[in-house]
Amino acid sequence: SNNGCPSFLQSEECCQEDDSSCKCTLLMDACRKSIENDIHFVIEGEIPDFCDNALATCYVNDNNPDRICSLYERICSEFPGTKTCDAAAWACCAVDLLRMPKDANWLRPQCLCDFSTFANSQLNLFVYETKCEAATLMQLALNEEVEGDVKRTTTTALEKIYNGTGGEHWTDNRGWLDGTIHHCHWYGLKCNEDDNIIEINLGNNNLTGEIEKIFLPGLSELTRLDIAGNNLAGNLYNHNLKYYSDVALFFRKLVYIDISDNNFSGCADMTFPPGTLHANFSNNQFACVRFKRYNPAYETLRVIDLSHNVIDEDTRAVFLNIPPNIETLILSDNSIHGVLPNPFPILDKILRLDISNNNINGPLPDFSRATSRMRELDLSSQRQTENGGMTGTISPDFSRLDDLSVLNLAFNNLTSFPSDLGSLQKLKILNLSSNSFSQTIPSELGNLDALETLDLSLNTLTGLIPKSFSSFVDRSNTLVYLRGDNKNLSEPAPLMLCFLSDFDYGDDDEMCPPERNALKVFYESAKGQEW
Repeated sequence: SNNGCPSFLQSEECCQEDDSSCKCTLLMDACRKSIENDIHFVIEGEIPDFCDNALATCYVNDNNPDRICSLYERICSEFPGTKTCDAAAWACCAVDLLRMPKDANWLRPQCLCDFSTFANSQLNLFVYETKCEAATLMQLALNEEVEGDVKRTTTTALEKIYNGTGGEHWTDNRGWLDGTIHHCHWYGLKCNEDDNIIEINLGNNNLTGEIEKIFLPGLSELTRLDIAGNNLAGNLYNHNLKYYSDVALFFRKLVYIDISDNNFSGCADMTFPPGTLHANFSNNQFACVRFKRYNPAYETLRVIDLSHNVIDEDTRAVFLNIPPNIETLILSDNSIHGVLPNPFPILDKILRLDISNNNINGPLPDFSRATSRMRELDLSSQRQTENGGMTGTISPDFSRLDDLSVLNLAFNNLTSFPSDLGSLQKLKILNLSSNSFSQTIPSELGNLDALETLDLSLNTLTGLIPKSFSSFVDRSNTLVYLRGDNKNLSEPAPLMLCFLSDFDYGDDDEMCPPERNALKVFYESAKGQEW
């Protein structure tokens, strides 16, 4: 309940009209209760009203076919129970959720193996018998049956890749399909001592075709896949392939995947493949992103780059189930919108977070509590068309991010920043330009000994430029930008600051009077310190 309101059918009456988070919470609660009370079965051709309404509210404008799985998995994780997690297993692992009968033969075995293992180990629940043995048998069967009972050997898998991606037009196809040359010596391939392919490095090689021509059985030892910078397209996660296809069957050892600079579309499931450490999906056409807790990669992922896609989702959906061990997360240049979750998810291993150039609004969460090891934080350029950007103040708690070297909050609508930022001794870049600051500049910023760039331009700052900024001259490579709307800054600037070659007011006659500069030169040349 919420303020005394029952969850059933009360989301409209209990929540503000524009409070989708409140409505989502109540409808999810109603969906959960309907599952626990056996009001419906997940696999019977339709979704009950409560859960259907929860889908429509919690996943607005989401055409991701996995959104049903996302909802049920979320309910299972937040309200673990045999019935809720049983429903989630069906929702996530059915070959075709709304068409197939409630029969375990229609579940993807590797998915069910991963889900049941997760439920048993993380939630202490027994959800179906662990199906990993069945998954292993299915992998062997698929290897034999997918191509009309002809075993898919490594060579035939490579032939499929070559023929399916226009191999004759590749930039470099040396050795490929040459029967006199062992496949381990074909361009872009690397083998282990057993002649199994462990790396495919075909980036920037004019591969053209559909993703189904790349993810094939017969490459089960693959650890690295680099097909960046090509002309590949399609949906990375095709659940409708023959024989209850589960592509995860074939790539259990893949840890590095780079498919950037292509035309892949759909929803990016970043916990695929299951052992992934590094995933670069940037510069594609992905419209949404998912992190599935039951997939083993949820624990292994360290680097994710989803920049320059077309992700148009609320921050709640994007940050739901963020992998806890992530070190680098890049989501820049998308259309992510809404307010950042507060409290922010605990990511105590993250070093770099870049969500710049999106449509996020609202206040900054307390990153010091959730991301204590953060080195680079970029939330710049949220002030887009019809979006005011991030608002409110920069909390003094930012000073507790002792390892922070880059803080970029430019082009937002923030109103004040604390003097405490001057205690960040590892800070190299501080960009607070183009906000709504109308305060004096804290002198403590002059204590930033490692600073290379200070950009406070395009604000309405007042008062004198602190004398402490003269210390930047001792580090001749420091850039100091204060121009723009800061017309209320008092003149002149500290004398020594005017001699900094990259001070943007250095050529301003009022901030840096030329006669004063000339007197300084005369004083030094005449050894004035000895007068």
